[in-house]
Order: sequence, then structure tokens, then C-alpha cells
Amino acid sequence: MMKLLFCFFLPTFIPWYFFGETFLMSFFSQCFVRYVLSLNFTWLVNSAAHLYGNHPYDKRINPAENRAVSVVAMGEGWHNYHHVFPWDYKAAELGNYSVNVTTFWLDVFSKIGWAYDLKQPSKDLVRRTIEKYGDGTHITARIGHMEEVPAPAES
Repeated sequence: MMKLLFCFFLPTFIPWYFFGETFLMSFFSQCFVRYVLSLNFTWLVNSAAHLYGNHPYDKRINPAENRAVSVVAMGEGWHNYHHVFPWDYKAAELGNYSVNVTTFWLDVFSKIGWAYDLKQPSKDLVRRTIEKYGDGTHITARIGHMEEVPAPAES
């Protein structure tokens, strides 16, 4: 019942009642266009992010880091990281929220006490994994600039 309320009834009712949108336009734009797009963006994570992109954390697996998927799926396209570190609540190494809206909301809910026990791997574990299994394409997001991490030295 909550899904029906928040996915269909309220998104249709609010533009129609409060903003003067026609009922049909409100209904079709919210119940079909928005919902179909969100479903397709979700499915894109499990198709494109498993096929196209870099493998900075583990080149031996198919899931990849795909920025385009991350943008449309609100941060869920960092799939190589997610499969290597599945317990990380952020599903990405990114420390800012530029293309990881989901992490932003989890952090907000954590600050108000609605989310807790958020797990992350240590920076040392991430670094060692990149050095051992990564494909050499690792880029770390920093506030204000992008810094490329040097490739590991040959042993």
C-alpha cells in the first residue's frame, strides 16, 4: 500500500491538485514515464555496469565502474567496487556526492539516527586490493580535483 501511495497516488495528485497540471498529463508523466525510466535505469546497472567500463579494483570479474550508469542510477554504477567490497554501504569508494546520491541520503539518515552501523573497508584494504587485482585505471575522487593513483611498482 505504501508503494502505491508514494510511487503513484501522491506523484499524480500533487502536480494535478497543487500546480494546475492536467490529470492525464500528471498521471502519465508520473506513473508511466518516470516509473518506466527508473526501472530501466535500475536494470541498466545489472546490464551495462556488468559489461562496459573499467575494473580498477578487480580485473578478474565482469562488473565494471561505469560513470554514465552511475549518473542515471544515482550512484549505483560503481559496480566493480561494489562486487569487490559488497559490505560497503556506499557501494563506491567516492567520498563526495557528485554522482552518488544514494550515499548522500544514507549519510543524512545516519546523522538523524535512521541508519546506523554503516560499514566500510579500510583505506589500506582498498589500496592493497587495487595494487594486487586492479587493471591500473584507478582514479580517486577528491574534493575539488581528481588525482590519479600511480600504478603499483613491479615486483
